[in-house]
Amino acid sequence: MKNYGFGAGIAIMIIIGLPGFYLVFLSQMMLIFIDTENNTRQALTEIQKTNAMLAETLGSMANNLKDLAKRGGPEK
Repeated sequence: MKNYGFGAGIAIMIIIGLPGFYLVFLSQMMLIFIDTENNTRQALTEIQKTNAMLAETLGSMANNLKDLAKRGGPEK
């Protein structure tokens, strides 16, 4: 710093710092996209499980209603 001055030191830090910040920014953006994809996959898995349980429940209800209709209504 004695040879070149304080301003030159600041300029060098800025020249080195800006690309570094840019690389950090890009890496954070990549992590955001990966995290979003993982969250989407987890949500899709949960939706598929919910749909499967709903289909099973509705199928069971349909079978019970079919049995009731065959017997002519609820038993007394």
